[in-house]
Amino acid sequence: MITSEKTIGDKKKLYLSIALGIWITTIFAVAIMVYIDPTKRTVTNVYYGAVSNWFLQKEIYGDKNILFHYLPQFIYLYTPFYLLDRPLGDILWRVISLSLLVSGVYVFIREFYPKNKEYLFLVITLIIITPTIGALRNGQANLTFSGLCLWIMYFLLKEKWWALSFALTILIILKQTGLIITALIVSSHPHLCWRIILTISFVIIFPFLINNADYVLSQYKSALKEMSSLAISSERRFADISGLLRPFGISLQGPNSLILRAFAGFITLIGWLYASKRFDEPLRGILLFSLATAYLMLFHPMTEQNSYVIIAPFIALVSVYFWQEGLSKRIVYALMVICISIGSMPEIVRPIAPHMGLWFKPMMVILFYLLTTKLVISDKFNQKAL
Repeated sequence: MITSEKTIGDKKKLYLSIALGIWITTIFAVAIMVYIDPTKRTVTNVYYGAVSNWFLQKEIYGDKNILFHYLPQFIYLYTPFYLLDRPLGDILWRVISLSLLVSGVYVFIREFYPKNKEYLFLVITLIIITPTIGALRNGQANLTFSGLCLWIMYFLLKEKWWALSFALTILIILKQTGLIITALIVSSHPHLCWRIILTISFVIIFPFLINNADYVLSQYKSALKEMSSLAISSERRFADISGLLRPFGISLQGPNSLILRAFAGFITLIGWLYASKRFDEPLRGILLFSLATAYLMLFHPMTEQNSYVIIAPFIALVSVYFWQEGLSKRIVYALMVICISIGSMPEIVRPIAPHMGLWFKPMMVILFYLLTTKLVISDKFNQKAL
């Protein structure tokens, strides 16, 4: 008996060690590349340029050398890394971003699957590692956003309202699409509204307290103009629903695009409200955030290929949940393959099909959505729920 327990304990340590080893090796390899040349294959050049312009009271929007597409508050979020300078600031930014993702996954698994958390943590690591590498290498805020979404899901499930409100505010600062997730959460938890109003009001007022008011106001106006232009972007380099339709000669622009995105947003809201009442934890939280992030991937007009790191952990969590419930193994394994292929397949075929990811990734998200719906409405699942 003692030997058996020791063997199980050794296996758990092995699983955890392998998972952590994968993440540590990955960040170490990326850190070496960043150290050698911190300006190569990175978006942090944009962050550094914007922070520098802000404190010099120069225009941060409309500068073709910067292409800053974030809210002004992002400046303060990135300032500590800017002050550390390169390459240390770049490396630390990536370490913190990855740590948010990895810790978010582990905390959630530990909460709901304590008996085999080490094994499931390893499984999820293997599933999401490929969609993570690109955003990690480039230092994109998408990775930070993804990790913070996991923590927001955890705070929501544990009813930590102030932590949730603060995290949602940071999410909006990271990417303005955080407003969509915030709105969805408030729709099902209206009591959060006053807390979020307080935290958002603070971050809006804060720049006026430490900078020239006229300059801050001018940048706020520029930000509104910038965000409005991004909402109708028709560039061909994005991997949203347009990237999937474009090979068929279908172009989503102007009013048609706005109508489709608004309709999809309405359907997402209905699905969110239904799931928030219909399901128990942990499925409720997993489905809610899968639904929200799927909407962001498919219907945000500036979804990049590396943006899919945002939905990756939720695809993995959905597959693990239904795997643990003993439902259709074929569908569960298909979900796992979907997540892995989102990160790997476009890279494998890049030499012969460099733009494959623009249509392949949204197609995989739609397939994930359909397969998950099939599992949720299956007789076997509903019998278990009774």
